[in-house]
Amino acid sequence: MSPTLYHRCPVTMDDQWKEDSLRRGWLWLLVGFLVVLVVSLAIPLAIYILRSESATCQEGLQIQRECHNATQLLRKQLSQVQEKFLGAETQADTCKQRVVKLQSQELKQQEKVQELEGAITRLNQTLQTTLAELEQLRKENTASGGITEPSPASSQATRFLQVPTWLLLLGPSIRLL
Repeated sequence: MSPTLYHRCPVTMDDQWKEDSLRRGWLWLLVGFLVVLVVSLAIPLAIYILRSESATCQEGLQIQRECHNATQLLRKQLSQVQEKFLGAETQADTCKQRVVKLQSQELKQQEKVQELEGAITRLNQTLQTTLAELEQLRKENTASGGITEPSPASSQATRFLQVPTWLLLLGPSIRLL
């Protein structure tokens, strides 16, 4: 081999192989360093994520418990309101029945009042007729020169006629009932 030829090809296979293995060594060293770096950062990051998820999970469970308790309280209140509503409905039904009963009683009383008013009217007519007959009899007695002193029969009739007079006075007060 000539010295000129050697200078022309300064890099030989051995040199190139040594140079490639040196580059590969640095590359492997760089890869190893990056792996160590990633792992050293990943472990604290994983611990932080687990802890934060655990705290978030605990908060979520606490919120779920609170919601469950609130739901139970609302259900209990709803049940109480429903019970009170049923009680009010029962009272309303009872009141309706009482109103119907009182209306029926009022109608019966109005019928009785009408019957009594009719009876009073009939008695008043009878009284007026009887008074007119009595007055006629008195006139006939005085005209014929008969007895001026009332007979016991006519005094009884007068007393009998005085009782319906009280009924006449009671007639308007019965309507107020």
